[in-house]
This record gives sequence, C-alpha cells and structure tokens, in this order.
Amino acid sequence: MVMSCALTAWSAEVAPDFAKDVAPIFTKYCTGCHNDSDKEGKLSLESYAALLKGGAKGGVVTPGQAELSRMVRMLTGLTEPKMPPKGEESPKPAEIEVLKAWIGAGAKGPSGAAADPTMLVTPQVKLLAPAKLPINAIAMSPDGKLLAIARQGEVELLALTGRKTREKFSGLRGSVNGVAFSRDGKLLVAAAGEPGLFGEATIFPADGANSLPVTFRGHKDSLYAAALSPDGTILATGGYDSAIKLWNVKEVKELRTLEGHNGAVFELAFRPDGKVLASASGDRTVKLWNVATGERLDTLKESQKELYTLAFSPDGSRLAAAGVDNRIRVWRVTPVAKEGSNPLLESVFAHETPVLRLVWSADGRTIATCGEDRLVKLWNADTLTIRQTLPKQSDWASGLAISAKADSLAVGRIDGSLEAYPLAATAAANEQPLVPLAETPPPVDYGPQPAVDALPKVAEAEPNDLPGQATPISAPGIATAKISVDHDLFRFAAISEQVTRLLGAPVDLVVEPARNPRMQAQIDRDRLRVY
Repeated sequence: MVMSCALTAWSAEVAPDFAKDVAPIFTKYCTGCHNDSDKEGKLSLESYAALLKGGAKGGVVTPGQAELSRMVRMLTGLTEPKMPPKGEESPKPAEIEVLKAWIGAGAKGPSGAAADPTMLVTPQVKLLAPAKLPINAIAMSPDGKLLAIARQGEVELLALTGRKTREKFSGLRGSVNGVAFSRDGKLLVAAAGEPGLFGEATIFPADGANSLPVTFRGHKDSLYAAALSPDGTILATGGYDSAIKLWNVKEVKELRTLEGHNGAVFELAFRPDGKVLASASGDRTVKLWNVATGERLDTLKESQKELYTLAFSPDGSRLAAAGVDNRIRVWRVTPVAKEGSNPLLESVFAHETPVLRLVWSADGRTIATCGEDRLVKLWNADTLTIRQTLPKQSDWASGLAISAKADSLAVGRIDGSLEAYPLAATAAANEQPLVPLAETPPPVDYGPQPAVDALPKVAEAEPNDLPGQATPISAPGIATAKISVDHDLFRFAAISEQVTRLLGAPVDLVVEPARNPRMQAQIDRDRLRVY
C-alpha cells in the first residue's frame, strides 16, 4: 500500500529524477553488460547520452510512452529477449514502476531537460557493399545552371557545367522527398522528416550567399512537398499528415494550416501569380486554395486513384496532374478559380503504370512524365500527343527537370543514377501547330443546320461489316441499320468536328488518320462515341 501511494506521487506530482532514482537501477541491474566498454547489443546504459543513442536494435526508450518502450517491454517479458538474462537478478516491480514513471514523464535527463521525442534511433544494419543513395527528387534552377538533387539526409547542388558539386547541404533529418528553387534562383527549399515523428522544410541559400539555413517544423509526419511563392515571401509545405501549412518566410512563422485533404499531400504548386495554391493528394483529389485567406476554392475530383504530381502551365491558365490511375488530366483554371469554374480539358492515358512525376517546361510547349513502367515520355502540352519516349530507364525515374531553354531534360533515378537528355528544338513534323497558351480557340460556326426530318436517309446494305464493304452515305444525313451481332459500317466522304447524330444505336466513330490528324488525335486519346 505504501508503494502504491509512492507510485501515485511519482505519476501525478513529481517525476523520478534520472541521477537520483533511475541511474542507480541501471547500475544495479544493467551496466555490468551494458557499459561504455562492453556494450552488449551495442547498448550502453552508463550515461544518459549513451542511453539515448540506443543499441543495435534501435532505441530503448520512447519518451512519454512507457508501455511502448523497448526497455520496459523487455523487463516485463513482453518482448524477447527478456532482460536481465536468466540467472541474473531482475529489477523488482516497484523499480520497474519507477522506470515507467520516468519514461512516461518524458525521460528527462540529469539537467531536467526532456529527451527529444523526434530523435529516431534505428537498428544498425551492416551493408555488404557500399550503396549509392537513391535520388528522391530533383529541381533545376531558373537560369539552368544548377541542379538540386535530393537524397536521404542531404541535398546536393550540382553545377551543370562540368558536372561538379558546388555545395552539399547535409545533416537533414530523414529522407528528403521534395526540392524546389525560388523563382529568382536565390533560395532552395527541401522537404524532409522522420515518418511518424515530424516533418520539416529547410531553406538554403542557392546563390552562394553566406547565410544560414532556416528550418520550418510543424507537421506530425514526413513532408513530401515544399514550394516557395513566386515572390519568395510564403512557403507552402505538405506531407503524410494530410495538412498543408503556409509560412511567413521572413519571420519563420506559421501563417495558417489548410485542412481538407483526407490523404497524404504529395505535391504542391503555386500559380505563377501567387494567388492560388494547388495540391495533389492520396485522397484522389486536386484542391485549389486562396493563398491570401486559406479558403478552399475548388476540389477537382475526376481522378480515380491517388494523385502524386501536378504542375501549372507557365501562364497559369492550365493545371496538369497525374498519379496511380495512369492518366494525365488537364484543367483550365480561371482567374478566380472558384468552384465549378475550372473545367476538365483533357484526360489522356499516359503510362501502363502509375505516373510518378510530371513537369511543365518554362516555354509552355512540353510536358514530361515518368512512371513505374520505367519510361519517360515527352508530350505536346497543347494536344497531349507524345513527342518522344526515352529509352527504358535503369530504375524508376524519381525526379524530372526541364532546362530553362527547354533544350534538355534531367532524369534522377531510385538507383542513384542521373542522366541528361537533349530535347528537340522544334516540334516533330507530324505534330499540329500549337495554340498559344493564352488563347482559347473560338467556337466553330457551322452555319444554319437543316431540320432532321429533311435530311436524306440511307439504309444499310449488307454485307457491310468490313471496311471495304461500308455503305456510303453523305453528310449531313441519316443512316439506319438493323441492330444485330455483326458490325454495320458506313463511309463518309468527309467529316467535320461538328457533333453527328446517328439514329438507331450508339456507334463507334472512326476517322482515317490522313483525313483529319487533329480529330484523329482526339479519337486516339479518348475513343469517340456518338449517339
């Protein structure tokens, strides 16, 4: 009963002191094997600092969570091997309760300072051979002179002329999953963090200035994306905790949290005017946000699966996104970006597997994508027709960057390799001329249309189930056919982009490629079905 009262005092009033109450328990039962000289299991309990380093199997205390701490679980037999070893004296139940109370109160050290709860101590794994760190993301500076390469715990700044490392920013916590330059190229931001513990973004000087990095921490899990507003005053961050945070860069202060996604936030992009922020999420949506107020402007719901990547066109009038359903989708974004005002323009099957990255060239003419099929594809940004497919990559292309002049494409891969590919200076001969990005094609005027009852009617003439047997009809006109299990084919002398109504049943409309390449491109993207 007396001990029970003492334990209540520990947990409710005063936590055990490390030097007075905890260290003597370690000395009595543990440090014979776990000391600075022997380090059984590569663990020493001879000092507070050594305790926090953990052992070969990782950390032994989880500050604030005694029941989850490996030390407590081993002392109580909940985790193998039970400690102390068989034949050795074990701590008494009251002493174990002291350890639990100390850990539950934050596992504070001799100075009274609590252990850093974001410190992750992982098992020590011996590598059989030196490993090349995977490339997680890349970004190219606006002037095309520097390439930022994100890896585990570091960002390398590579000078493209001579392929020499100009600087390496090391000591970042966890995996660096995203990297981006400011519009003026003076700053570089990296998105990183430890899974389940915290997420943080760090801004570095990219122009060689002698200034210190600045870290922004506030997320509860790893970050996947960080982006600087066009004027460089606002930082947007997003990650696995589903939240988006906006930060004042100069004051290193959180402005607001944008909540609404129900899945991880994988990508962020500011519209070039800085007024709208777009986010791609594992909840299968793209959301548009008012940067000044934090208001959600619209949710684009057309995707069938998780979205990994997105990018605005250079003029901000269009937004492209892609992900697990293998498609590229492009929306027109209006200046106000209000709900219902941002129509879907295109939906194109892009890869046989999920799309990992999508980037839009600075001249607006090219979109590049990469997928889990290890393919990298270059697209005409206006028609979404393929210009070029690069040779199959040695591993997933986890990073893409197009140079400022759109004359080269950098590809970073999971296997740690990096390669640059030259891009054609002009469009392929079989491509249609691009429509200027700021211009919306005028509606087609087909003139007065005849009444349906006045149109000439042509009945099918069997056999007509092969292209060479197709029944010829004129347009505009009405074709009639008896519904059967065979194919009923009709041949038009010419066809316009006008909507055609064929009476009787839904049919597939097929256009010979040589007759209208632009219409054929539309049919190739999404099989046209008319009624």
